[in-house]
Amino acid sequence: MVKCKPTIATFSYQVSTKGQKRLVAFLETTNYHRERSILAQFSTWIALASLFFLMLIIALVSGIVIRPYVKNYEKQRVFITNAGHELKTPLAIIAANTELQEMMTGENEWTESTKGSNGTLKQTNCPLDQAVSDGGTRKSRANQHQSFRTD
Repeated sequence: MVKCKPTIATFSYQVSTKGQKRLVAFLETTNYHRERSILAQFSTWIALASLFFLMLIIALVSGIVIRPYVKNYEKQRVFITNAGHELKTPLAIIAANTELQEMMTGENEWTESTKGSNGTLKQTNCPLDQAVSDGGTRKSRANQHQSFRTD
């Protein structure tokens, strides 16, 4: 004797009336419901896989697209730092030479004029000078943003 697992079938029905006659039609729809359920699951998995691959492609492409902007940002930061050092070095040399001149010959109108001009130049370049010289203490506007990683 062969034992079979009992299955519960799904039936759909429709009742139609014509005059005093009533017609009831039954249709076994188990396969229809099972296939609809399989299709829904399959569609869900395909949608999730497509979303995952789309996000992966966007992440890879965005790294490639953003890379030139990151390089430009880094170059700009290096340029600002180098420009600040290029401006500070001559001013420091002028200040040191003026101080040495004062020590050797004493103060005169030329050393006072040089100190005044040097001070004016330092005040003119003050924002850039502060941004470069403060380094770790106070960050400049260019350094306030976190650096981007494209790895």
